[in-house]
Amino acid sequence: WGLLDLGVNPVALVRVKGISRRQTEPRILNSDEIQTLISGLAEPCRTAVIVALSTGLRCSELSALKWLDFNWEQMTVLVRRAIVDGVVGDVKTKYSESGLPLDPALAEILFTWKRASQFVQEGDWVFASPQKAGELPLRSSKMLEDQIKPAAKAAELVEGIGWHTFSPHLLLHAASTRG
Repeated sequence: WGLLDLGVNPVALVRVKGISRRQTEPRILNSDEIQTLISGLAEPCRTAVIVALSTGLRCSELSALKWLDFNWEQMTVLVRRAIVDGVVGDVKTKYSESGLPLDPALAEILFTWKRASQFVQEGDWVFASPQKAGELPLRSSKMLEDQIKPAAKAAELVEGIGWHTFSPHLLLHAASTRG
């Protein structure tokens, strides 16, 4: 009963295999659609989507980034943690050890966001929630519902938009099938 004594809901620690399977395939966007969508997003969601498009990070990994995860001299980011349903845990991928390379243009976008953010200390979340005084990151589901889906609707890209839409392998597939 130690978890209950600590005020932790034990059900929050349960993960059911296969429960998060998508029922529909994510929408594949072309470069014009991506530009239109990004132009309709406010910060920090705009930067989060660009980082997702550029790195292939899962939304759980993206939400869990802290400024200390970036090595600006080596132009890499270490993916050390993931957040699922508000619970910080391990990552599913292997690039947490070696670091993921950062393109200089992406690094500049991140620097621009850092200069605009009120949460810039090394231990701060890159996409910190101002409503939670920076103690927690923004929830990826909240960014999706509050910004991404409305921007997609405004751009007439309504169906199937979600975080998986920004997976680079889907974008490469889209480019290769267009000839």
